[in-house]
Amino acid sequence: MDTTQKPLSLGEILLKLGPITDVSFTPFQPEPKQTAKAVLPTSFLAEPHPFHYFSLYFTHDLFQTITANTNKYANIQRLHKGGENTRE
Repeated sequence: MDTTQKPLSLGEILLKLGPITDVSFTPFQPEPKQTAKAVLPTSFLAEPHPFHYFSLYFTHDLFQTITANTNKYANIQRLHKGGENTRE
């Protein structure tokens, strides 16, 4: 590959392509604007507490996993640090 050759300008590239005659363009039509609304499970309470929204993302199983791994990490840290002020 010859690296001494100057790159072509946009005008030179367009000249090489020749005239563009058969162009078909259909503009994108986005959906009409709508007001945002939450799509909640049908079992969701009519007057929920903020925790109910939180629990949609952080399920009981996820809390169990977080708790188990947090406790494992704390045990590992306690073994490495030791000392009187460590909790069980």
